Amino acid sequence: MAVENAFLYREANHRKILNENLLENIPCGVIAINSNGRINAFNKNAAKMLDMSSHDILGKDVKHIGSLFTDIILRTLKDKKTYEMREVVHPTTHLTYSVSTSFFDTSGEIGAVMIFSDISEIRKLQSSLSTVAEFEKKLKQLESRTSPSGIGTELGKMLVAQPG
Repeated sequence: MAVENAFLYREANHRKILNENLLENIPCGVIAINSNGRINAFNKNAAKMLDMSSHDILGKDVKHIGSLFTDIILRTLKDKKTYEMREVVHPTTHLTYSVSTSFFDTSGEIGAVMIFSDISEIRKLQSSLSTVAEFEKKLKQLESRTSPSGIGTELGKMLVAQPG
């Protein structure tokens, strides 16, 4: 019996270490709360994106992470629903996040988990690509014209009108 208990303890400890490593090294922010709205998981990427220390936030009320994320994760807990891939813009930083949440009820433990990523750079690149595509479209329209002086005038207007 003692050997079996030692084996089970070692296996449980191994799983705990594996889960902690996964949580800390996943390239997304992860926040978990219990049924009372207390933060029981807050990984380093969540800390970095929200500019908070995980040591200062663990065990505290979820309201400490800011209203945007608090509202989303508490709605998940209240509605007992999963929300997948929702984009939100932070009201202060204006950064765009992709947010997913999940409700859990396992072995009598109830809570919610939020996973989020900063996708601001992706959105900026998409906007730039749209601008380039529009510019190419206008350029092709100019190429179809036969007057070289008309092309120069139109091209000059397009270049002056481009931001940045």
